[in-house]
Amino acid sequence: MEKYQIAVIGAGAAGLVVAIGASMAGKKVLIIDKGPYGGDCTNFGCIPSKALIASAKAAFFIKTGQEFGLHLNDSTFRSDAALDRVRSLVDEVRSHGDALALEKKGVHTLTGVASFENDHVIKVNVQGQMQSIYSESIVIATGSFPKVPSIAGLDHTPFHTNTSIFDLKTIPKSLAIIGGGPIGCELGQAFQRLGAQVSIIHNKEQLLDKEEAEASHQIAKQFEKEGIKLFLKQNIQRVQYLNNQFIVSLNEHKSLEVEQLLVAVGHQPNLKTLNLDAIGVRYTEDGILVDSHIPRVACGSKDFL
Repeated sequence: MEKYQIAVIGAGAAGLVVAIGASMAGKKVLIIDKGPYGGDCTNFGCIPSKALIASAKAAFFIKTGQEFGLHLNDSTFRSDAALDRVRSLVDEVRSHGDALALEKKGVHTLTGVASFENDHVIKVNVQGQMQSIYSESIVIATGSFPKVPSIAGLDHTPFHTNTSIFDLKTIPKSLAIIGGGPIGCELGQAFQRLGAQVSIIHNKEQLLDKEEAEASHQIAKQFEKEGIKLFLKQNIQRVQYLNNQFIVSLNEHKSLEVEQLLVAVGHQPNLKTLNLDAIGVRYTEDGILVDSHIPRVACGSKDFL
C-alpha cells in the first residue's frame, strides 16, 4: 500500500492550493480526482463563464455601436466562435493544473473515485480496479455539482447544466433557463447578447432573490431592455422534448418552446461516494458539519464545510 503524508480528495481550486503548497513545503502529497482536473472553477464555472461574458460584452458594444456614433456596413452577426474561444481558454488554464503539470510540481496524482475505508485508508476506483492508499492526513476538497429539480419529464430530456452548456457548438436561437440566481443571470445575459432569445424562469418574486430588492430590480430592468424574457413566480409543471425542441409548461397554461434548456438552480456538495460514515464524519445535504477550528461558511443556524 502506497503511503503519503497528505492525501487530497478533489483537484479543484481548494485541493490544488493545498496539494501544491504542501508539496512545496516538502511533504509527500497525493491528489485524487475523477477528472477533469481543475474542478468546477476551471472547467465549468469562473473560467468559461467569464470568457463567454467577455465575448458577450464585446458583442453588446458592436450591436449598440450606433449609440456611440459608430456605423458598421456589414449587418451579419456570427458568434458561434465565441464558444470555441471559451473551450480554448479552458484547455489552456487546465494544462497548468492537470495530472502531468502536478507531477512536475512534485504532487503525485491518481485519477479515480475515492471513498474512505477508515481514518487513514482511502479506496480509489481507477477504471474499475480498486487501489488502497494510506495517508497520515486527508483533506476533503470535493466541491459541488449542479442540483437538478424534481420536475415531471425533465430527466427524460437532454437539458444542460453549467457542466455541459459550454460544450454547445453553436449559439442556440432560443434558450430557456430554469433559475434566476447568479449562474442563470450571468449566462442568460451572455447568451442573449450573443444572439439567443433567452427566457429566464424563476419561482421567486425577483431575480437574485438573496440580494437587495433594488439591485434585483435594476438587473431585471436591464435584462428586459436587452430583450430577455422574464417569467417570475412561476412553477414549472412539466418539461418535454419533442422534434428537437424543449416544451416547458408553466403556471396558468403558459408554455415555452425553445431550442436549448439550461438548469441553473444551485449546487450541492459532492459527498455521496466518500463513505463518510466509515470515519464518523457528520454531514447533511448542505455539507459537512464542522466546528470553530475549521474555516467554514454560515448556512442557516449551523456551520458547514
